[in-house]
Amino acid sequence: MKSYHLNLFLLGCVLFAGGQQAHAVPIEVTLAPSQTTLFAQVSIAPKRWQQIQRQKWQFVARISDPSSRVILQKVIPTQRWVATFPRVTLCKRASGQVALSFDISIRFRDWWWDRSSRRWKKNYTYMTRKQTTISCGKGLKRRVVDPFAGRRGRTLRKATRARVLRRSTRARSMRTRTLRRATRTRTLRRSTRTRTYRRRLRRSTRATTKHRAGIFRATRRPQAPKTLAGRSPATKTKYYSDDRFWKFKNFLKRQRGEQRRVKLINVWLQKRLKPRGALLRYNHVRVLLRDFDYALTRYQAAQVLRPFLPRNLTAKQLARLLKLFSFGADRARVAKLYCHRINDPQNLRYVLGVMQFSHHRREVLAACQRQRSSF
Repeated sequence: MKSYHLNLFLLGCVLFAGGQQAHAVPIEVTLAPSQTTLFAQVSIAPKRWQQIQRQKWQFVARISDPSSRVILQKVIPTQRWVATFPRVTLCKRASGQVALSFDISIRFRDWWWDRSSRRWKKNYTYMTRKQTTISCGKGLKRRVVDPFAGRRGRTLRKATRARVLRRSTRARSMRTRTLRRATRTRTLRRSTRTRTYRRRLRRSTRATTKHRAGIFRATRRPQAPKTLAGRSPATKTKYYSDDRFWKFKNFLKRQRGEQRRVKLINVWLQKRLKPRGALLRYNHVRVLLRDFDYALTRYQAAQVLRPFLPRNLTAKQLARLLKLFSFGADRARVAKLYCHRINDPQNLRYVLGVMQFSHHRREVLAACQRQRSSF
């Protein structure tokens, strides 16, 4: 009996260690460069591969140049994947030792909202990077220098120096002869064939410099979906300073009467924040609403604060604001007021979870969808 339990314990330890190892290294990448090709091998843990297939995530491998960030190859590997890449496609016109970066990434299928940059993004759940160098052949032993470049300290052989002098004197004599003829006739006309050839040469040069990355140029990012039509998240928001806010908060704390506090908040917003185009932060709004004892004056203060709400208000923050109200009807009314400032409408379930009755949830959901379509 003891040996049976000991065998079970050892088997469990082996399985646990294997699971830990698979979780720690879900993707293994092996690179082996040779004289003509680059061999790449990718192996994924079975559990991670089942998760990729089940969730329908994107599994992409990229070979890029880390110095210029140009994607040289982009492929979609499988669970047990071995491929060869010719050195010609990776080197292009480079010579000598060239560094390459091999990236394997598992990417979410759906979009996610980045709060810091206020943009929709596609998140990478896992990324493995392997770097290597390949030999792209020998370059030229001596540098080809234009003899008319005029570099200082350049030494040439005697024969080369004589050849350069002959060319320079011939070019100088041709130039003076052309200028004399132009001065005599006062016109220096070029042939139509020369102008057409130079124009075409200019166009071809411009096209090659514009598309020098070739077919392996970096892929463009997809256009992000719009959360609220007509609103640009790229504009920088100006918020009211903390020092001035807490000075007003200490002044408001000494005032008696909640109706008087609501009027003072309205006057302060219209005279201090509105001329500057500033907004309140989330903690400012929460502190102001928390100081009211009655539901009526708290709702009136929420109405006054509506135009000065922060633009980066999340659904969880709105749910915390709604918890300051005791009754479900008041929570529904405030949710309808503040719904237009939510920057992650896909998380509206947090706001609906605060509601006490189902008919309030239906009203808030319909109002938020209506406001989102009208903006």
